[in-house]
Amino acid sequence: MIKRTKYTDGSSSMPRRHAPLSHIQTLLLYCGLAVLSVSAAPAAQLSEACKPPAALATAIASTPSAKVYDAVGAWFADQGKLKCAVAAFESAVRLEPGSAEAHYNLGVARVHLNELPSAINEFRLALKAKPDMLQARNSLGAVLTELGHTDEAKLEFESTLKIDPNSVFTLDHLAQLLASGRHYKLAIQYWKQALALQPASTDIALSLAIAIYQDGDAKESIRILNELTKAHADLKLAHFTLGNIFAQESRFREAADEYGQVVRLDPANHEALLAMIKALTTVSAFPEALKPAQEYVRLKPADPEGHLLLGSVHRGLGEYDKAELELERAVAGNPGNSQAQYELGFVLARNNKPKQALPHLEKAVALKPTDTAAMFQLSAVRRTLGDSQRAGEAAEQFRKGKQLEFKVSQLAARGNQANEFLQSGKPAQAAEVYRQMLEIDPQNARTQYNLALALDAAHDPAGARSALEQAARLDPKMAEAPAELGRLDLAAGNLASAQKWLDVAVEADPQLVSARGNLAMIYALKGDNARAKKLLQQALEDDPNYAQGHLNLGLMLAQEQSFASAETELDKALRLAPTDLPTLSAMGKVQARLGKSAEGNALLRKVVTIAPDSAAAHLDLAIALAGSYDLPGALTETAEAVRLAPQSAAAHFNHGRILLDLGRDSEARPDFETACRLAPQMAEPHYFLAVIEKQAGHFDRAIGLLQTVVKLQPRNGTAWYSLGQSLDHESQTEQAIKAWKQALALEPENSQALWSLARAVRPSDPAEAARLTARYTELQKQRQIADRAATLGNDSVASAQAHEWQQAIGQLKEAIEVCGDCAVKADLHKKLGLLDCQLGDIENGEKALLLARASLPSDPDIERALLLVAKTKTQRAQTQSGKAH
Repeated sequence: MIKRTKYTDGSSSMPRRHAPLSHIQTLLLYCGLAVLSVSAAPAAQLSEACKPPAALATAIASTPSAKVYDAVGAWFADQGKLKCAVAAFESAVRLEPGSAEAHYNLGVARVHLNELPSAINEFRLALKAKPDMLQARNSLGAVLTELGHTDEAKLEFESTLKIDPNSVFTLDHLAQLLASGRHYKLAIQYWKQALALQPASTDIALSLAIAIYQDGDAKESIRILNELTKAHADLKLAHFTLGNIFAQESRFREAADEYGQVVRLDPANHEALLAMIKALTTVSAFPEALKPAQEYVRLKPADPEGHLLLGSVHRGLGEYDKAELELERAVAGNPGNSQAQYELGFVLARNNKPKQALPHLEKAVALKPTDTAAMFQLSAVRRTLGDSQRAGEAAEQFRKGKQLEFKVSQLAARGNQANEFLQSGKPAQAAEVYRQMLEIDPQNARTQYNLALALDAAHDPAGARSALEQAARLDPKMAEAPAELGRLDLAAGNLASAQKWLDVAVEADPQLVSARGNLAMIYALKGDNARAKKLLQQALEDDPNYAQGHLNLGLMLAQEQSFASAETELDKALRLAPTDLPTLSAMGKVQARLGKSAEGNALLRKVVTIAPDSAAAHLDLAIALAGSYDLPGALTETAEAVRLAPQSAAAHFNHGRILLDLGRDSEARPDFETACRLAPQMAEPHYFLAVIEKQAGHFDRAIGLLQTVVKLQPRNGTAWYSLGQSLDHESQTEQAIKAWKQALALEPENSQALWSLARAVRPSDPAEAARLTARYTELQKQRQIADRAATLGNDSVASAQAHEWQQAIGQLKEAIEVCGDCAVKADLHKKLGLLDCQLGDIENGEKALLLARASLPSDPDIERALLLVAKTKTQRAQTQSGKAH
């Protein structure tokens, strides 16, 4: 295919490799040169060979500033005196070492002297002085590309786009860089952006068409090129590229027409002329090919390929004497060309010269043993010469060759039939055809792979896997089979085998996006999120439309609490797959975490509507509803999840938790007990069951449950504190002290554990009690909690974290009473309001939040909570109205 030339200047309209030096003054003006002051550093004297005009020489003598030397350098550049230009720019740099413009000008001059490493250094110095200098960054990227430092070049161009997203030069060059690395999809995206900004650019349109073809969309590529050649009928490069694509698509008549347009526009274009002749002879348009072939031979008499083509044309026209003459010249010029040897042997045989034909036909078969036409002619010539035995051998070879050709033709026909079955939803019939094809050609890896796809669609996973393994064995370089095996193993949880297969696939084809995406998920499951994200980002660079990649990256970002970034990725995934349930669910949960409860809940309700029998969907919606204070709605969803999945520990746990939040402890107990039975390694239901037992006064039962919790979660400070409370209540003081010490080791600022421990050790160790009490006091000072109100407020948070809701509310109310008009009054009302709403008491919650808003008018948590309260009250009113009717 045709490579378009590159350019390093910051201009977006110069399709040249480098800007000519006569444009340096223009570039300097574009940079916006400031008036530069004279530095203490002396400038070097220009050599005798570098004499500027009188006016500039006078300026150097009177005011030897960097600005003057820049102008002198530009003048030398205009005169083509590159070394003098460099010397002048070097003087400018010496006078003003911190001038970005001076370093940039010197860098451009060094580019034109082909001193590329030195130019890179100057561009970097320019950027050090002026990081947002687009020309320097673009030039640096282009020179790095020229030297093969593609990763560095890519970073420079990407940095430029952050400064100026509409830089056509940058978009174009970044796309060229990506296309050269076969990252066609992202290159196409950048070229489309560039073309939207500069629709008249034929260079960019041409590059876009080529990239689209290389990405596998011949139809779209041809459409773009046809439009381009209609709008610019004299654009030789577009006609030639379109001709190449037609030829590669076996549309030789159309290819010949396009090459003909190039020849019409440029009669000296020998390459286009030769391509046109080849296309015409391929479709047997010999009369039309004759004059062009004669013209090519006249222009390039030493090229054996021209003589071969002209000889082929004469042979096609039945002019065997003329053909013999041209073909002899072709063979003399290139005796290793099997076609020339065959064509000459054929013509000699037709001219009744079997002895002369024999060595050429033998040579043709030796050079290309699969050439059945040469075999047939060889057999006929040997028979004419009376060599029946060797004629028979050649005939047998011909027969086998024809059988092979028939076999290939038969396989192609059956392959088309199998593809039609697959596309029409008949995978079983397709699989049967693929099996028949394998009987003919059992070593064909591609057919094995296609069989695997058909068997998978026909719900035969074992058969599909067997076919995939066969395909991978037959062709280790075919990436698709190991990629699919890796996907299957990943879905089955066999990470070691999955990684082995996916590594093979990525090595065979680094551009196989799905393989890299699945490999990323393996690293994520192993806890290596950094490597997983890097792989996904690389995959998405190659294919921005890889929806699963956007989803998986969004999930990773959400896991890292980067919810805003996660939302961005999930939005991209949804644009590509608007009805994908995992993506809808993930976006709903992320939006809920971002405080966009209405949008998040709407998406999660959509998932439930699409998949009403999914317990997981109902659970996701329940959790989101609980987060927006709709506990009755959340309870309905968890109940449905339990009905759909009675053996789901998560369903029972969440149903029990909502009941507990609603104060229905006795109803919550069976769910927590069931969750403990179904998932004995799940700590959470044991903890909340312990909370119920504590509130019921069954501290002995609570102790056993909390001991299970800290065994399962030894770093759960809240559980250690609660265990200490229960042990202390049962007069197991020594054990309680140990539990509180463990709680403090995990959470040194747990004031409740600190106070409880100080109180417990006071009878046995007054000194330790005093130390703990002092530490408690100091902790309060560090938190700037100087009064009882703030202490109670913070203690209420700890109580809420321990799920001791009534104790937390009591502490907040007492804190508000003690506080009066203290500084934390508004925060206390806010905490009480949020807690009341969370527990379903929206009336009291609203009152507290309105009091808080009077002092905190722009608090987003308060505004969000009041909005949810208003919606909840409206829904309740509508429900009551419906019941009344």
